[in-house]
Amino acid sequence: MLTKYYIEIDGTKHEIPQRCIKNWDEVKCAYKRADYSGITRSFTSQFEFVNEAYDMIMALYLRDGFNANAILSLYTITDRWEWEERFSAPLDFSSLTWDSHILKVNCIDNSLAALIKSRKTTKYEFVVGQDILVEDKLLFDRVAMINSCAHEIMGNGIDDWYGDEVDLYPSNLAPLPTYIVGDSETYENSPILFHDQTSEQGSCFLEVLNSVSELEITIRVSSNGHTANRNIINSCYIFLMQSNKNNQNSQQLGTVFYYSNTDPSRKYLGVFPTYDALQRKHPNAEPNSWALIGTSKQDASDAYVMSVGNNKKWERGNLHRYGSSGVWEYGCPTVIYDHTFKLSNLSAGQCFSLFYVCDINSNGGLRQPFISIKSSIQTKWLSKAKTIEIDSIRPEAVLAALADKICDGRINVQPQIDLSDSRLSKTFILAAESVRNIPGAKFYSSFQEFCNWMGAVFGYTYYLGPLEKSLFKRTQEYSLEWPISATDHLIHSMCPGGHGEQVAIIEGTPYFAVLGDDYNADGSLNFYTKWNGSDVYNDPITGKARLDTLFYDEYYNQGCYFDADYKLQSYSGDIKQSILDSQKIYFVHRNTLFQESNIVRVNGIRDLRYSISKDFVVSTVIAGYDKQEYDAECGRDEWNFSAQYNTGVDLVEKKIELVSKYRADCYGLEFLAQKRAKDTTDTKSDNTVFFVHCKETTKDYGGDEDTIETKWLEVDRSVSIRGALTDTVFNGEYSPIKCIQSNERYLSAIKRNLTLKFASFDGNTNIGIDGTYGNSDLYLSSQLFTAGEIEFTSGDTDMPIDSTALYEVEHNGVIYRGYLLEATFRFSINEAVKYKLIVKDIEV
Repeated sequence: MLTKYYIEIDGTKHEIPQRCIKNWDEVKCAYKRADYSGITRSFTSQFEFVNEAYDMIMALYLRDGFNANAILSLYTITDRWEWEERFSAPLDFSSLTWDSHILKVNCIDNSLAALIKSRKTTKYEFVVGQDILVEDKLLFDRVAMINSCAHEIMGNGIDDWYGDEVDLYPSNLAPLPTYIVGDSETYENSPILFHDQTSEQGSCFLEVLNSVSELEITIRVSSNGHTANRNIINSCYIFLMQSNKNNQNSQQLGTVFYYSNTDPSRKYLGVFPTYDALQRKHPNAEPNSWALIGTSKQDASDAYVMSVGNNKKWERGNLHRYGSSGVWEYGCPTVIYDHTFKLSNLSAGQCFSLFYVCDINSNGGLRQPFISIKSSIQTKWLSKAKTIEIDSIRPEAVLAALADKICDGRINVQPQIDLSDSRLSKTFILAAESVRNIPGAKFYSSFQEFCNWMGAVFGYTYYLGPLEKSLFKRTQEYSLEWPISATDHLIHSMCPGGHGEQVAIIEGTPYFAVLGDDYNADGSLNFYTKWNGSDVYNDPITGKARLDTLFYDEYYNQGCYFDADYKLQSYSGDIKQSILDSQKIYFVHRNTLFQESNIVRVNGIRDLRYSISKDFVVSTVIAGYDKQEYDAECGRDEWNFSAQYNTGVDLVEKKIELVSKYRADCYGLEFLAQKRAKDTTDTKSDNTVFFVHCKETTKDYGGDEDTIETKWLEVDRSVSIRGALTDTVFNGEYSPIKCIQSNERYLSAIKRNLTLKFASFDGNTNIGIDGTYGNSDLYLSSQLFTAGEIEFTSGDTDMPIDSTALYEVEHNGVIYRGYLLEATFRFSINEAVKYKLIVKDIEV
């Protein structure tokens, strides 16, 4: 194939004769696909220069050192006998070596592909709203949180016999001391106030501050009696009372405990060999029934009692030994009350307290009569914090900011994200520091993290468009556009004396000029197109405005340029980016990169070899998000963590991970938002990134000509989420199962009609998203390609490369179809092209 090389130095291209490249026949160019994404191109060989090229490159290095800039380009002839550029890359002067005859240097690919490869794992910091564009505000209406507190009845003393019980003494209806114990869980804007209830009248352990939809109080009280000898407990009642503040309009909600050792209603069910036998025989026995476990009443080993209340169940009781007529028998004095009160639509000012009545006959005992009890009181209620505003970022803005950081002013990157997945247009990204409302909030991410998020959640990957050369080599500031009455005052010679500081475009002409200070006989002044420094405005060869320069005015910073016909054109882009080469980066669904619409037939096949890609010989698939540890009950309700599945391939222990560092856990977002009211100290979680499924809401204010439309975002809860604690949860659109479904055709390369068997789930498997629960097996039937690969060579060196086409080759009567994985060319000699394809299917 006919080839030729050019080297560009100081903006001028010089053709390099083939005799000046010693190893011209060894230079290889390659097309490669990495990570089943887009195709990239690169030189694969070091260049060895001799003769004139040797002198030219050495002189450039001696002049500029490591700052030297030279771009090497390879051209090939087309079938239309036109020269076409195949590759272009700058020389890497840090690799430069020479001796008396040969200068060796590598090419460094400063294209977007090379920059991404070297910087994709670097985590960058962006100031939200300054380095990264904020278009919208999310009005986050919060997640309802379960608050809880615990109390215990303290009584009038600690039991002498059992230290974990308290003693109650005879009393008429009186407040029962009830104190806070353990750690509570409370959140912002909680409508319940809890404290210690003392023995004073009007004291309570719960108070409603604001209206609450539901309050759940679970009270458990048990007793074995423990009275002094000869004492008889006639009755002991404990009541849950509800009243207005200051104990007004008090009403009894229910009896939470009753005990009497003279009560004949207790029912003895007998002796059972095991506890399981008791459960099978009496699963729903009468409350306060009791039974023994053992071979006989005298040899019983355990006692069980059926609790009283709506939390009815068998529980272990106190096994007590009694003596009667010389025969020792076992009994069970334990009484257990376990009751849950669910109270709805409570208004502010309502209070809850415990009262008790205790009647004990001492029968002449030596000490004050008493009854010992053990208690636990658990209270739960929902609260929802106030709505907050959070700066929200579109995925496109994140991609643009990351691309700018990676390129560092070398390439003008134009990012584009395909919105064929309808979720993407409603997906907004939140910096953790924005959630916490920290001043000067920062967003932290690497390009790799962005890619992993796009791949795991949406099944997207990226490819790069061709590098487009800039129209301009430089920018130049000018003053204004100036009309003159007669062109005879426009002089195309050197200004003879002083001149003004303003450099003007002479209106209607392709010239820049300055106003001289030499007056004509009629008192007029002239404009001159040549003066000291005019070469940066007007081309010294043509005398007209330079065509390689973007001009901008110093006041408005608006750009303009002259086209090939010397017509003045306006420029609407970024002035600073105008002299940079441009390249597009496209994020699309992976399916887009592997099409069947265009089939390319490759002929002249030899040395074909089939193999299995190790990338898809995997036993496990993991999808979702990193597990987060929450110190709260609500955290157990979260489902957007990671799920693991078995593929049925047991040959190796290997896995595919579709795990996003960006987080979709709605409870994690709420926990972080709760920190707004605390302090602005940085924490580890402040570096994290959340994303939310949103809907756009607008509202008109005013009327007629003064109408103002206000736009904001709200959380979108349209997807069906079942099994959650509240209906305020969201982000079901991004569940681990949805991640698998987004990557279905890619994962199906493991094997055709793949069944992913559920193995484990870090989240709540009781959550159902659109009817599918977290512990479901998943069936993947649509296959993008197989795990097979073929390598071969072809003598057809003129075959054009199509990165999305389905290639077809025939060898020994077998037809193989697949997608390009790699192709290596030696354009300078007619050597066979080496191909590597991802197999789509095989036809025998």
